Amino acid sequence: MVVTIGVFVGNLSNANVQRVVSNHGWMLGERFNLDLITTSPENYDTHHYRDKVGDQFSQSSHGAIRALNHYHSEYQPDVIYHTNRPPIHGGLVTALGKRTDTTTVFRYPGDTFQLYRVAEGWKKIPYFVLNNIIGQLPLALADKAVVLGPHGHDQLVSRGVSPSNIAILPPAIDVDSFRGSAPADLTIPDDRKVVLFVGRRTHLKGIKTIEAAIPEILARREDLQFVFVGKGKDIIVDDEWADHVTLVGRVPPSSVPAYLQEAALLILPSLTEGVPRVLLEALATRTPVIARDVGEVATVTDNTFTKDARFVELVTEFESLPIDTVDPFDRATLREYYVEFFENL
Repeated sequence: MVVTIGVFVGNLSNANVQRVVSNHGWMLGERFNLDLITTSPENYDTHHYRDKVGDQFSQSSHGAIRALNHYHSEYQPDVIYHTNRPPIHGGLVTALGKRTDTTTVFRYPGDTFQLYRVAEGWKKIPYFVLNNIIGQLPLALADKAVVLGPHGHDQLVSRGVSPSNIAILPPAIDVDSFRGSAPADLTIPDDRKVVLFVGRRTHLKGIKTIEAAIPEILARREDLQFVFVGKGKDIIVDDEWADHVTLVGRVPPSSVPAYLQEAALLILPSLTEGVPRVLLEALATRTPVIARDVGEVATVTDNTFTKDARFVELVTEFESLPIDTVDPFDRATLREYYVEFFENL
């Protein structure tokens, strides 16, 4: 009998979740009956999925809950699994799973238990309540747990999950899709090398670290251009360095490889992460990366820092840094590990 796995994304539809759904489908779709529970199936590549369930419900949190409840009642899957939002989606999946014989799998894709420590001001309290109090529920209810690396493993063990119930399954990417793109057409001086940031320009993504470091870095070498792809706060630097900063804004996910091809370096000083997909995408284009040593970042690259002064040094001397291999995160490499995990359930 072929095992049926329900993959719950609810009303989420951002680019990262789209890629998770696509890559899970590619790795698992030939071996299992995969169903996608989503209120917006049109946003996903679903040709590896047997059924798409939930488009009759509203694209809201309430609609997502109704879609999941409908799926449980009508489809009776063998396994139910979620991709993101561990305290909320994990809680829904594991709680509903207890009503049936469905095996529930909790996925911990980030470092949410530590989020309150680096959040700003009043946000610390709601983050702590959501992730560290409400977020304990799915840990207690889940049959199995998936984490992205050893840091996540230790986080769950320290919160009472048995090591025998935890599997490390790193995120997968389609490496080939990030190669062969033409570089983006940027209007910058020919003698400057692009230092690229991709993502939202926010406190949690470490944008203050970059903003503070730009003058010091450019004082050491003026041949760099800091290019920011994504939305967020403006970058404020002295007029002396203003023409060394380019804000591109949001671009379609399909355009990101072109900017990575143009970059000499990708930087990611986030204050909290799991395995940042943008690091993997940069390495797939053979672009060196520098990132803060948080979450599972050390499983991706050795080019890490903890102190901002070290960040300045690494960027200034980036040509001497190695380009890490992305092979351990290639979906072709990870496929057998994902299949084995779900077969053993």
